[in-house]
Amino acid sequence: MSTIDVNARTKNPGDIAVGPSPLELALTPDGKTLFVTHNNEVTESVPSTVSTIDVNTRTKNPDDIAVGSGSLGLAITPCRR
Repeated sequence: MSTIDVNARTKNPGDIAVGPSPLELALTPDGKTLFVTHNNEVTESVPSTVSTIDVNTRTKNPDDIAVGSGSLGLAITPCRR
């Protein structure tokens, strides 16, 4: 996944490897975490996954979240505790 420095209007030199077939993005309301969905279209026996990226450090958590095959959307709602 490529990232852009909005102020400089340039692409950051290092891409973030997020996995196969990135599809949807969702940013948490605080702007700290980006979620990226991957839709595995090759086989239904391999689940689709979601990667999490720390926006400040531009690093991906090494453990993706399995969400089942054929997942196509992503939404974030506020946490209510």
